[in-house]
Amino acid sequence: MKTPYKLLAIALLTLSLSCCKRDDDAPSEPITLLAPQEVKDYVLFQPGTYWVYENSITQELDSVYVYETLNEITRFEGDGQIVDFEQIIVNTFSEFEQYNHKYKLDAPVLEALQFYNPRIKRVKTKPGDYVGETIVLFHPYNVGDKRYPLGTNGYVELIDFKLSFELGGNIYQEVLIYKNVEDASEGYKNVNYYFAKHIGLIKREIIDNTESWELIRYNIVKE
Repeated sequence: MKTPYKLLAIALLTLSLSCCKRDDDAPSEPITLLAPQEVKDYVLFQPGTYWVYENSITQELDSVYVYETLNEITRFEGDGQIVDFEQIIVNTFSEFEQYNHKYKLDAPVLEALQFYNPRIKRVKTKPGDYVGETIVLFHPYNVGDKRYPLGTNGYVELIDFKLSFELGGNIYQEVLIYKNVEDASEGYKNVNYYFAKHIGLIKREIIDNTESWELIRYNIVKE
């Protein structure tokens, strides 16, 4: 009479293990990583946006315009994780340099999501020539924080944050200033980047050449 009970116990144990296995193999709930609005305010601009810069030494002008913007949710899967990541890519073109400047939100590393902090990379290219890329902006905005781009011995540091900043007779609000040591997108020169909220890049200071490109006029399209 004990045999049927033993068989029943074995069957129940097998069913229990089977259920546990199905739970382990089930896909995890998606994690959603949205770009902070504080980042979008500095880099997310639509076609129709343009900036005109003047060289501090030669007085030459450079018109940079947005010709393509991508802002959508992209899904990454791997290592048992699913991440819905808000992608930002803003493609701009410099008429003076005849180069594309791509600004893109760096994608997360699935194996290290707990360490993810948004970073904006700048990639400088044109057909047949890839110059390089670097980090030009990162969040959160803590003065003194540093990031270390791949492919260089340099670093990027947020060296200052100004509630207001005067440039060429214009006053800009909430300006982030980043020091980029060995900027791969500028031939490994040392460059300072100035970003104003709702305006974008207002000044690119090339320390090695003691020159800068400074914003003199602009048109911003956000939506």
